[in-house]
Amino acid sequence: MDISIGIEIKARDLARAIEQQNGRVTDAIALIKKAGVDAKEIQTDFTNITPVYSESKNGRNLDYYDVRKGVAFTLKDTSKFDNLIVALAQSGVNHVQNVRFRVTELRKYRDQARELAVVAAHAKASALAGKLGQKIGKAYSIEEEDTQPTPLFLPRARFAMNATGEGDSPGVEVSESSLMPGQMSVQARVKVRFDLE
Repeated sequence: MDISIGIEIKARDLARAIEQQNGRVTDAIALIKKAGVDAKEIQTDFTNITPVYSESKNGRNLDYYDVRKGVAFTLKDTSKFDNLIVALAQSGVNHVQNVRFRVTELRKYRDQARELAVVAAHAKASALAGKLGQKIGKAYSIEEEDTQPTPLFLPRARFAMNATGEGDSPGVEVSESSLMPGQMSVQARVKVRFDLE
């Protein structure tokens, strides 16, 4: 599964906010690696800095800087998901932006789906031609339409941390996973045109 998380720090001191954020990102990456994720399956994005102002009778005042950074990774062992998310939240991660399931061995299943689609196209064309009292001849064109594997849904989640940025329940361990990946549909669509005889 593909997971993207975010670390957001709000502070008036920009240098301190960036330093604090870098520390949390480093801690998060260490936890992700500890869960068995290879370094090549982890990617960070750029630090995003947004100054936040308020208006007063004296003009515009800088309230704080909103400093954000995201980390994306692929977790192959879904049984580790719950405990990893809890550990990440306790380490200072305050957003889980997206969780997306993917099909393993996608190429293999797409090839199988494509073969079945061609067989089905031939059978359907034969049946339709038979209703006209004809037979199909050679195929003179074939096209494949682009399809993507479809999960039942794309779960999304967000963590709301307390004002200090610390997790509310340190030491929590999840004994049974609440994550059920379910099944995904791998589809192939083809258009085949046959001569009629």
